[in-house]
Amino acid sequence: MSKKIFFTTLASGNGFISKSVISFLVKISGAVSTYFFLIFFSRQLGAEQFGVFAFILSAANFGMFALSLGQPMLTMRNISASIGVKDYSKARGALLFGVVVLSLGIIAALILFPLFGYFSAKFGAPGNIYEYLAGAALLITLMIADFNSNVLRSFGSVAIALAPRDLIWRILAPLVAVLMVYNNIYIDTRTALWINAVVLGGLVVIQFVYLFAKVGKEFGRIKGEYILEKKKWFYSSMNFWGILITSGITQHLMIVAVGFSLAPEDVGVFFVAYRTASLLSMPLNASELVMAPMIARHYAEGKLTELSKVFRLFSIMAIVPTFIGFIIFSIWGDWILKLINPSYANAGHLLTILAAGFFVNTMTGPCGYVMLMSKGEKTYLKISMTINIASVVLVGIVAFWGMIPSAFLLSIAIVAQNLIVAAWCRKNLNIETTVATLWTYKKSL
Repeated sequence: MSKKIFFTTLASGNGFISKSVISFLVKISGAVSTYFFLIFFSRQLGAEQFGVFAFILSAANFGMFALSLGQPMLTMRNISASIGVKDYSKARGALLFGVVVLSLGIIAALILFPLFGYFSAKFGAPGNIYEYLAGAALLITLMIADFNSNVLRSFGSVAIALAPRDLIWRILAPLVAVLMVYNNIYIDTRTALWINAVVLGGLVVIQFVYLFAKVGKEFGRIKGEYILEKKKWFYSSMNFWGILITSGITQHLMIVAVGFSLAPEDVGVFFVAYRTASLLSMPLNASELVMAPMIARHYAEGKLTELSKVFRLFSIMAIVPTFIGFIIFSIWGDWILKLINPSYANAGHLLTILAAGFFVNTMTGPCGYVMLMSKGEKTYLKISMTINIASVVLVGIVAFWGMIPSAFLLSIAIVAQNLIVAAWCRKNLNIETTVATLWTYKKSL
């Protein structure tokens, strides 16, 4: 990549850079707070109870994807695309459609999550019904927080979209727990889950008040004209729902799958190693939060050339910190995990294996979002479903032989999916999303 192209790319992407920097700062602050979040609850609860906490938290995060019925991402795409062509009536309709469908998902969560806990316990999963009731409350707040965040991102409000869930919650929840311990209140798994549900719930209410005002400002009168494309959005919802479920398999259901085979203490180790390794995707996640509505808008306007500049900018910004992070995890993995809990001191090799998958994930760029925001969700669903369902079944089976085989399979699944999706973007959209864009720049797409 020539110096001229490098500096031209930087100069043409100031808006993207500034929002990505905000997003990255929130994400990196959130990563630090998450690290202390894990340290506190791991040490406060002990290895066995923290394993139960990790299992239920992972199940709640997966439930957020499954029971939101695809609305957070679909609503963001529809609002972004509608605003791009100044069709505010359709944007209003997209928001209304998302709120109604999400409400149905919340009702389902109240019923299904406790039932999941009741029947899972009969098949060897950790936890009791009272802990799963607390998990259901946390699940509902996660669903609303995710929806709020995606809608705010479609308006470009990056900081207020991310900070409540990705940063403030993870600081306040341990502080509340510390105050309870100081006042001689015992913290167990159930109490820890309720603390997180109440704290995040309060933040969601504050965020919703801001969102309501933002919608009024962007759309004019909130009770303005609505255009609802119910049939079209219903089928899109099904595609996004399937995509979120299958992607949630890798992110959260893997922890649930190994939870049926491993002891609670080992579930905690796997959970912490996975969450730590996923920090390597932080530059990608931070940029995607800005890029997703941008991709939808440019695609709707037919300005695909602009996307190539954005992806080159991302590669410039992401490659060095991601590589450095991988080296750090590979060399000092044992020490990093030991800080969270001394009993995790010998799990550094587990961290290295998982980190390799997330390193490749970042190097392939925002290929998944390109497919989703350019109406390639049906193909993405097929790819994601095939790889992730196969991998969760295999990971759950090989977990009987320990954590290392499970980690290898999980990393292979992450790498395979990203390489296939990136190849699809290259072939069908003529867009290079990977770091190869640094040396394969094309003047026209």
